Amino acid sequence: MRLVLSILLLAVSQCLCQSNDEGWANPEEKECIRSLSLEESHIGEVVKAYAPGNLPEDDDAFSKFIHCRGQQMGVQHSNGELNIANLIQLVKYFPEGIFKENAPEGSVLGEAIAEETIKHCKNVPVGNSAGQTLIRLQNCIDSYLVSYYKK
Repeated sequence: MRLVLSILLLAVSQCLCQSNDEGWANPEEKECIRSLSLEESHIGEVVKAYAPGNLPEDDDAFSKFIHCRGQQMGVQHSNGELNIANLIQLVKYFPEGIFKENAPEGSVLGEAIAEETIKHCKNVPVGNSAGQTLIRLQNCIDSYLVSYYKK
């Protein structure tokens, strides 16, 4: 089952946790695309190609989109500063099935795993933009959770 993580999005995301069909963009995502004059088809291609830990860090349009979504979701301020408490609240509801094979239907990560993950990833290197920093954070979160569930 292919899921798209909304960093978050991260993410960063909840757009990336939605399905891979053509109607991927919710009203908030469409607002970011419209207000930033981005091409929905390009953002959609990036979202549909999503694999945990592999969001593109060098795509300026996607970076702008992610920063907008981060602000909408309260995980990143306009100056790029991360809101750690809100990140934990978001990550704890990530579907466990993205990272764990045979996860029970509807299971989520939970607060303990979310706190551990954010503690591990909150000091990712700052990017050239607020969006790039958030993408780096989402990639760290994804990679950490993939390895966590492989233990």
